Amino acid sequence: MKLSTTITAAALAIVVWACTPLSAQQAGIVGRFPDVARVQMDYPDDAERYIALDALCIRLGEVTRGTGSRGAYDLSSAYLGARNEVQAKYDQQGRDSQAYTTFVTNSGRLFTDPAFKRSVFERYGLVDLPQPGTATSEGPGGFVLFPDRPGDRSDEEIKAAFFEAFPVWAATVVGMMGIAWILMRSAGEKTMETPPQPDSPFGLPPFPESLRRVSVGGRRYDVALASGQVLDSGSAPGSGLVRVRTPDQHETSLALGGPFNARPGQIISVVGRPLPDGNGDALIAYNHTTDQLELLSGLYRVHATRYLLPCFLVALAGSIPGAFGLGMLFHRLGGLSASLPIALATLWIMAGFVSTIVAAFICVRMKIRVEAGRTRRFVSEYIGDYRGFFQESSAPLARHFAGM
Repeated sequence: MKLSTTITAAALAIVVWACTPLSAQQAGIVGRFPDVARVQMDYPDDAERYIALDALCIRLGEVTRGTGSRGAYDLSSAYLGARNEVQAKYDQQGRDSQAYTTFVTNSGRLFTDPAFKRSVFERYGLVDLPQPGTATSEGPGGFVLFPDRPGDRSDEEIKAAFFEAFPVWAATVVGMMGIAWILMRSAGEKTMETPPQPDSPFGLPPFPESLRRVSVGGRRYDVALASGQVLDSGSAPGSGLVRVRTPDQHETSLALGGPFNARPGQIISVVGRPLPDGNGDALIAYNHTTDQLELLSGLYRVHATRYLLPCFLVALAGSIPGAFGLGMLFHRLGGLSASLPIALATLWIMAGFVSTIVAAFICVRMKIRVEAGRTRRFVSEYIGDYRGFFQESSAPLARHFAGM
């Protein structure tokens, strides 16, 4: 006899030897369960019989899971068949009938009544059988958190499980919205504080502190003022780059980030936010000659908020309670008979996928609202004061440049 054949025969003998007592044990457990005829006789009321058969079927599946017992399979099928016959009896009468309504009400009450289920197990001497979570509820990877339940779930069971988990999911979504709101309002580029501007030696009005520091919708930043007279050369219409002569007779270019109507000889002022890297965003441009005030594209950039990092953090925060809600659902309905680490990882991955979609939707909407709210608040609270300051400065600037 070949060595491989010998090893195979020995392995089969060990398997048969190991499975024989287990099969005998499972046969003894199945034998402790009542047959369908006895249950029907003990519970003449349809609602009680329906829930008793369901409880016995679940109990049988818990204590024989993974054994492949033919007797357990046949008895479970019998329980399910008798239970479905009761359900079909009332389905045929129509869901609008009084009998169907009474049956659903009574069976739903008994389904959520642990005392009734325990009385069923006590009647048939099944209380001392292994409970879920003991050695018989362990799979290859260890403790099984949500053991399988054989058979289909009724509409009432599914609704009850959903409504039990729904408050957790609703609270999760509300919490995700709150976290997104906080993160969106606080996320943004770092700004650079500008020192207080001293009184102008040219007799021009100083830039007030109330206009130098802006606070809108969780965003605080400093701005600086630059004024000048537009020159003939260096201006590029439509490019947003305007060449000006400053009050101290220097020539420079002002990047407005968009088209702005300014002709040579006219006096303009620009309010911008300086950045630590030396760049900046132009927010407002004012033409002192024509009394034209324009909001520039930099105003929307400075009020923009980041999206990806808040979205990731919101999705991560929502995945944990979302997984807890899914756990409640599987606890009621079954269908996740894996070891504890695998079950928890599965719940977290499933909840993470859903929470990512929800977080993306929430963050997109929140980004739009936060940015639009900041701009609206800036316009409503600051534009009037800026315009008043510009108009007050128009005459001194005109006299200064006229004397140059």
